Amino acid sequence: MQINKAYKFQIYPNQEQEQFFAHHFGCVRFVCNRMLALFQETRQFNKHEYKTMLPDLKRQFEWLKYPNSQSFQSAVDNLASAISRWGKGQGGFPVFKKKHLKNSFEVSQNWWVNDAGKLHTPKLARGIKVVWHRPLGQHNKQRYPYRVNYIVISRSPSGKYWALFSCVRLFGRCTATPPTKASRTELPFNSLNAGSPPLSFVGPAGH
Repeated sequence: MQINKAYKFQIYPNQEQEQFFAHHFGCVRFVCNRMLALFQETRQFNKHEYKTMLPDLKRQFEWLKYPNSQSFQSAVDNLASAISRWGKGQGGFPVFKKKHLKNSFEVSQNWWVNDAGKLHTPKLARGIKVVWHRPLGQHNKQRYPYRVNYIVISRSPSGKYWALFSCVRLFGRCTATPPTKASRTELPFNSLNAGSPPLSFVGPAGH
């Protein structure tokens, strides 16, 4: 059995990292709005076909080459999910993203936390300061295997930055769970121990 959990921590990027994030947010916002506008015109959405358009967009718009391309792939996936929910009557029609509202992008691989507790993401030379306000998933001293699927870097309308860790909790015997593909960052148990307080991705816990 598995349970999805999410843990959110405030981060403090330096000026260079803020500039990188601003560009990254803008590019993801542009891709989302471009794809949504196309869907409004055609009323047809095939995420695999839309993803094949991304290389052409990057050739057409030079500034799209700098952010991490996996964020664009995730943006198309998220838009596809929103359209699917709308089609099933489970949500409203997707709206265009705006700069002054919450902005975010997803990082699904090639990220890590160093011994000083700083978060490293693709295309950033230096780690990002993170406030680890709690261990991840510690409860009743029980220990279970876990997997971090991806992280989401976001900026709130008030200007605060956050890192959300999306985790999968695996219950039962570890040997019963086959290894997953390396399409996302896979971390061995307790490999994110960093800084004070130490990180401890263990055990079932309430959010």
